Amino acid sequence: MNFENDSLIGLTSFVDSEYSRLIKLLIFVPIDVISIPLSILIIHYLYRKNYEHRILSDDILIVLISISLIDIIFQQLGVLIYFKSSYVWPSSSIYCLIWNYFSYLDYYLNLYLTAWASIQRHIMIFYYNLFNTAVRRFFFHKFSLILIILYGIVVYICLIILNSCENSFILSKPWCGRVCFIFNRIEYLYDWLINCVLPICLIIVLNIILLIRVIRQKNRIKQNRFIWRKCRKLTIQMISISSIYIICFLLSGIITILRILLSDPYFGFNVIQ
Repeated sequence: MNFENDSLIGLTSFVDSEYSRLIKLLIFVPIDVISIPLSILIIHYLYRKNYEHRILSDDILIVLISISLIDIIFQQLGVLIYFKSSYVWPSSSIYCLIWNYFSYLDYYLNLYLTAWASIQRHIMIFYYNLFNTAVRRFFFHKFSLILIILYGIVVYICLIILNSCENSFILSKPWCGRVCFIFNRIEYLYDWLINCVLPICLIIVLNIILLIRVIRQKNRIKQNRFIWRKCRKLTIQMISISSIYIICFLLSGIITILRILLSDPYFGFNVIQ
């Protein structure tokens, strides 16, 4: 991509009020400070537990929490700098592209990994024989994780980094405003439908089906106390995690729909930020 085509705009009309930014800063800083050590402790606990007992269900949790930790340390740092100064720093188009790239990638990975975790819970509870051999464990577990991550990396390199469209970054907005691919209806719809709507629908449908299947087979599964305890734990864990993600992403999903209907890529920008 030719970075010289990108332009940097410093529009004071987009700047948050000092009071608004201070409130956001006071909210985000304590949350980030607490989240970092807690995330490290949880990852350490799950990794040791997974290493000692070879529990496959913990791997996606480790990846999800690791992604969130990286997001807090690197991406959220840019947000905090913006809240403090009302300006993006460093003020360069390359930084704006990288910031947006990791923001979109983080959003995608959280949704798709949660969707895959929902699928994997079905396999672990009802079709555990698919993990009986090393080849099957690799294909249904590690290979799937690698494929999901690689797809996200490649698709956002194409949409954001290598896209031939011209960006007009707004330095008085977090994430420098918006990357230019959202003004291309086909690219925007592809990203929204495939990378956002599809995983959210999968999470909702799969967890409803999981809950129904567990309830319907409750009496049969209860005959083996160990299997029932494991089944109940996996189900509660997955539904709890999925509910959090659905609630967190619901607002942005509604705003995205309104943007498409109103043909206004900036609709609701202040709400999301």
